[in-house]
Amino acid sequence: MNRDSSGSGHALIRRTRLDGTWRTFVHPGTAPRLNARGKPLQGQLVGRAVVPEDWTRPLHLPLVRAGCDAAGACCALYHHMPAAPEDRERIRGLLGEEPGFDDLFVEAFAGHPGTLNIATIEGRCAFQQADGLCRVQVLGGPGAKPTSCSSYPAVLVACGEEWHASLRPECACLARHALEGRMLSEDPQSWADLRARFLRVWSVPEEVVIAGQRSLPRDDYVGWMRATIARLSTSFHPLEALEAAGQDLGLQVGPPEDAWLARVQENLEREQREGDIELHPASPLRASFAWALDVVRALRGGLDPEPRWSRGRDGDHARRAASLATMVLHGHGLLEWRELGPAFTDLWRFLWLARASHALRGPEVDDGCLESLTTWIFLWRLVDWE
Repeated sequence: MNRDSSGSGHALIRRTRLDGTWRTFVHPGTAPRLNARGKPLQGQLVGRAVVPEDWTRPLHLPLVRAGCDAAGACCALYHHMPAAPEDRERIRGLLGEEPGFDDLFVEAFAGHPGTLNIATIEGRCAFQQADGLCRVQVLGGPGAKPTSCSSYPAVLVACGEEWHASLRPECACLARHALEGRMLSEDPQSWADLRARFLRVWSVPEEVVIAGQRSLPRDDYVGWMRATIARLSTSFHPLEALEAAGQDLGLQVGPPEDAWLARVQENLEREQREGDIELHPASPLRASFAWALDVVRALRGGLDPEPRWSRGRDGDHARRAASLATMVLHGHGLLEWRELGPAFTDLWRFLWLARASHALRGPEVDDGCLESLTTWIFLWRLVDWE
């Protein structure tokens, strides 16, 4: 399950207020893993500079719906939010010289003043109000927020002669609005405006590695992706649709074995131990670790993974799961790993976990910011699985 990155090597610094006291945590920098030629191991997406020809290439949006209910999940699950000095000064202009304002920002990497992290208070972004709304946005509009916040959860990837747009499916709002929200294709201008701000872009390579020495030319990979999305768009059985897509790649997927669940449990237990020290008791991130652990332990203990749902609720969950899987595929999220095959298998397993979770309880019982599908995808992409 490892997702290797190039690693900056710099220690990440974040600040949080716990029990009324400001505390600073330093997370050791991750040195890059190297291949046999001494180059960093990372996902398959290639970073490159934007070139003038990019602006003439068509922009494709997935046929999915999205919306926001201001529950604040995206502002509460991360233990830090990146910002730039100009973001801080713009926010200072909105809020004035509030007492303690300078405590709300910390240099993200020692010796690199151009990178900041916004502090958390009681397990949430320092600017999140009790109603879930962003205080900066309430006072100054969406454009007043830090750039990393205003663009979240948008994804834009260059793919040959096209741009592919999607959303990162970790935010609970995306599952809750998957059937009722606005179609992404209804707002092409906002996507074009976002693209115009790019100086660098992630790009799909000409050859996509499936596993080992097996690979696909980019055009064949895109054809497989689109065929999979078409299956998902009409299916009330997204796991079966993904199984068929896996077979097209020569992959066999199915419910995880106990050894895989044991690894998930071990990693979540590590995250929970660290979270008990570093996270506020009210943090949704801390709640997500505890909930996911309860689920995995119950499944390993013999819990029947089939939730006792009515046909309507079963279909509702299926359509929302299909929407989130479409977002992962269209945003080329599987290429953030070194090999497409193992990443695809893990997507199937975490969607299976999301469904099986409801045989025990949904995470919203523990915290209203959480939702089963997006919580498992969030954990899949956040945790440094070993």
